[in-house]
Amino acid sequence: MATTAATEVASQAFSLFVSDLATDQTDNDQDGLLQLAELALGLDPARPDAAAWPVAASLESGRAVLSYSRPAGITGPTYTVQVSSDLVTWPSGPAATAVLSDVVANGRRTIRVQDLLPDEPRRFLRLLITAP
Repeated sequence: MATTAATEVASQAFSLFVSDLATDQTDNDQDGLLQLAELALGLDPARPDAAAWPVAASLESGRAVLSYSRPAGITGPTYTVQVSSDLVTWPSGPAATAVLSDVVANGRRTIRVQDLLPDEPRRFLRLLITAP
């Protein structure tokens, strides 16, 4: 029940803030995370909580993997994992990434995405969150 209530609050908060793009691009709690990202990932934009950042990267079988966790019931934002070998070009989608897992547990949805770039000496991943 608490998880459902938390998800509803996060969803309502997201919809309240998403209408003001200028507000979405601020960092009022000065923790280095933009308000849009904090709301979309279920963090509190009024409390410094960068240590709770639910995004991690790893190397598995020679491929870069990005994992992120967000409230399971939140609707509105779009989450896109992008990959790059040069920090200039950032492709996404089925030609560039593959979802390894998408699991819902304890009110959170955790997604793991692997890069599909040809063998490159450098790989970078980023999570792009956009408002509807």
